[in-house]
Formats: sequence, structure tokens, C-alpha cells
Amino acid sequence: MKNAVARLHDLFPRYLENRLTREEYEEWLLLLSTADAAVQEELELLWEQSGSFRPVITAEAWEDKMAQRMQPAPAPVFRQVKPLPRWRAAKWWAAAAVLLVGGTLYFYGERPLPAGKRMQVMLQADLPPGGNRAVLTLGNGSTIVLDSAHNGPLAQQGAAQILKPGSNSISYTSNNHTQELVYNTLTTPRGGQYSVALSDGTRVWLNAASSIRFPATFTGKERRVEITGEAYFEVAPDAARVFKVTVNDMEVMVLGTHFNVMAYEEENMIRTTLLEGAVKVSRQDKSVVLQPGQQAQAGARDAIRLASGVDVNEVMAWKNGLFWFENADVHSVMRQVARWYNVDVEVRGDIALHFTGSIPRNVQVSRVFEILQEAGSMHYMITKDKIIVSP
Repeated sequence: MKNAVARLHDLFPRYLENRLTREEYEEWLLLLSTADAAVQEELELLWEQSGSFRPVITAEAWEDKMAQRMQPAPAPVFRQVKPLPRWRAAKWWAAAAVLLVGGTLYFYGERPLPAGKRMQVMLQADLPPGGNRAVLTLGNGSTIVLDSAHNGPLAQQGAAQILKPGSNSISYTSNNHTQELVYNTLTTPRGGQYSVALSDGTRVWLNAASSIRFPATFTGKERRVEITGEAYFEVAPDAARVFKVTVNDMEVMVLGTHFNVMAYEEENMIRTTLLEGAVKVSRQDKSVVLQPGQQAQAGARDAIRLASGVDVNEVMAWKNGLFWFENADVHSVMRQVARWYNVDVEVRGDIALHFTGSIPRNVQVSRVFEILQEAGSMHYMITKDKIIVSP
């Protein structure tokens, strides 16, 4: 087992730093599941030298996970994650369990779980995930339900023709300039998402329960749109016409860049995150200029605060088909569930759990809760129009 021990020394520090690749992950699991006494002894020694950790799941749960590896399962979504806080001494099998919770997701609570404690569930109904659903409101007030509209030309708005090239987007094309301003509004319901290509080539993706109001054809010296909810922008460069996004009493000004704005009313602040380029975020007479990886944060009555080193993977997860949690409390998690599954969620009592990890957004809501149950002791009841979560 000399080679196995040597490989253990290679993989163990990468495991502690959560830097295992997909191939190394599989190798790590194989190494642990076939470990002889020498490998186990060496691992326990490395474990003690590295500090101590609290096991994420119990020994019984770990054994169940190892048994499940022999059964067919959906391919997990892998991602890099930040290291967990260190905790009290744990066996090597419990340490390895960090990698196995949900195949990709790990959770931690503010207090240790009793052995074998599980989330209780009452499943009266199940809910499908959201999808490509939106309504387009034209300049004359008429509406088009896009998820049931045919592909191809949809309408003419001033000098712009509206096309639906596929099931998840619309586009505006214009071959001439006009001074006529015709405003359209694209709105996604809870459980919906959609994208639009504006007449200048700018692409906008809307998350659930969001909207964008925009002119069918831009005129004048600026390009201005208004949004609610959450949207991701890839702004087409145009040095002659600045692009402006209005969000409540804030304004985001850009020339050409990629950024995300989250401004749901039920969240405690508006967050503007820059991925590429540069933007200026203004409120009244205050403004900040963002660089890539920075985020402007502002509460209802607070001044704009600049945050650096933002995890853009978390910010962009919704567009990439994921829920992504970074030390999120249960209320924050359930707000995302409510928006995507178009369901009211009621949290009863004090649930002292925080969540870190990712879950695909294309699964039934019951599957989300099956994965969340790894976090700790909660009860939940799912009906067709409401989910109740309690300690």
C-alpha cells in the first residue's frame, strides 16, 4: 500500500482546501472506500496533524452514502467551495463525508446534530421547477404570452420588429432610426425566466418575478431601461450613447459591460455586481465606480457601500441554472425557493441553520428539500400552493 499512502499525502491537503478536481474526487473516494489498516492509520495521523473537524454527517449516514455509490445516480454538479470551519475530532470517514453530501453540496449548522437526526417531511404535493415563462406588454397595452407564442415574427413596434427565435428569448431588430419612442415591458412571473436582445444589441436575462421596461428602438444620446427584480446585462458598446439602468431610486451607468442587478423588494438591499468593464452606481448625489469583482450594496435608506472580492459564481448562479448559497440563512434560501417554484413559503419558529453549496434549479421542489435535509433538523410540509418549514 505504499503507493496508496503516497497518494493520500498528495490528495489530503487538496481535500482540506476544497481543491479536488472531478477526477481527484473519484480517486479520493476510491482510496477511502478501499483503505486498509495502513492507509487508515496514516489518514488519522494526517487528520490529527491538520487540526480537528466536526463531522458533517453521522457515521451511519456515511455508511449509507458509501453503499449508495454502488447505485446509479444523476451526475453531480461540482464546484470549488470555501473551506469549512474547523471543529472537534472526527474519524476519517466522517471527514470524507464533506465531499459526499448531496454529491456536491455541504451544509453546516450553528450547533451539532444528534446522531441520526433527520428532517421530517409531509409531502402532499410536488412542484415542478420554473421555466421559460414571460409576458410581453406592447406600447398599446396589449400583451403576448411568450411561453405559448409561436416562434418567428411576433409584432411590429415603431421601427422595430419583434422576433421569437426560440423558447427562451425574444429579439428586437431595427433598420432605421426614428424619433418615435414606443415602450415595451417584459415581465417574468414567479417560476419564470426569459431573455431579450434589445435593438442596440444589448442582451438582458431576467430572473423569476422580474421585469424590464425599454424602448423598442433607442433614440437620442442615451439608452435607458428600468428593471425590477433581478437581471443580468451584457451591454453592447456604443461610445456615443451611454447605457443607463434605473432601479427604484438608483441608477447604473455604463458604456459597455457585463453586470448583474438584484433588487427584489423582499430582499434587504439592492446589489449591483460587475463582471466585466466598469459601471457607476448612483443614488441622489452619491455614487461609486465599480471594478470587476466588486459589488455596490444599498439598503432602503442606506448609503451605497462598495464590497470587493464578491463571489461572482454565487451572483450568476441563477442564470447558470443553480441555486447557490454562501452561509445563507433559512429565510434567504426559502425566498429563492418561493420565487422559482411559484409557491408561498412560511418559516415558523427559529431555525438556526446556515447553508453553503449549490443545487440544480431544474429539479422538483421535493428534491431540493431532500438535499437540504442534510443540513439538520427541520420539518417541512409541501402542498400545491404553500410550503411550511418549522424546527
